[in-house]
Amino acid sequence: MSDLHRTTVLSREFLPGSEVEKILEAGRAEGFATVAYAVDDVFTESPWDDGLDFYTQLAGLRPVECTRAELLEREIFKVIWVGTDDGLSKAAAAMPATAMQVVRTNKRFLEFMPADVSKGTALEVLAARLGIAGSDAVVFGDGENDIPMFEWAGVSVAMPHGWPLALRKATCVAPDGPDETALARGVEMILS
Repeated sequence: MSDLHRTTVLSREFLPGSEVEKILEAGRAEGFATVAYAVDDVFTESPWDDGLDFYTQLAGLRPVECTRAELLEREIFKVIWVGTDDGLSKAAAAMPATAMQVVRTNKRFLEFMPADVSKGTALEVLAARLGIAGSDAVVFGDGENDIPMFEWAGVSVAMPHGWPLALRKATCVAPDGPDETALARGVEMILS
């Protein structure tokens, strides 16, 4: 985590290289495209497919194509498997216990990160730097990766289209309506 201009790094956690290699290999064996996040860019070793097109459209950035050897030369802080909802659900259910954080963040994504890294821990570090108490914070989210942030903040608002577990863990849920305006409705609800 860093400031907006990436001049001050507040925290860095990376996956062990051996774990990155295992995640990539297991993802390939399951038929998933993989996307790996490094400090300098986002990378893929996978052949280009509709999953990577979906990722690119949703994330707004195209992963740099490289070999596995080139990818493993980098420090990686997150790997995403991109696949079908059904395939990822089966893979997640069959996943052995691991020291990593493994979370569904989209029907087509399964993410792997260091166990002690989450939106909650990132906000805790940033809030401490800014002198803000978690109990004074309001956060918004829709996915299982938002739950640690929900647990950290004083008030948490889930989007009505969010994952069932996120809806249960949030302090409140934004009013129903179109997905693209859910955040605005949630902010309006908090301010009213």
